[in-house]
Amino acid sequence: LSTGEEFAICTDPADQGLPAISGDIVVWMDKRSGNLDIYGYDLSTGTEFAICTDPANQWWPAISGDIVVWIDGRNGNADIYGARLEW
Repeated sequence: LSTGEEFAICTDPADQGLPAISGDIVVWMDKRSGNLDIYGYDLSTGTEFAICTDPANQWWPAISGDIVVWIDGRNGNADIYGARLEW
């Protein structure tokens, strides 16, 4: 990859949005399952992974180091949830 070269992070046909990045990890909200979930992508390995796929909506992810946080609607209101990424 050269400087200024564009590359795809996620090309799933569903909607994705609100990306955030920390180090080599990019996180975003993703609607591929019909509701909003949180997904991630490791730039160093080219690996995409699910972070939270609870049946309720999750949105507005943020990341710092190995901690990802997001807004989560699983309890019928907007709560804050988080996860530690493990390799």
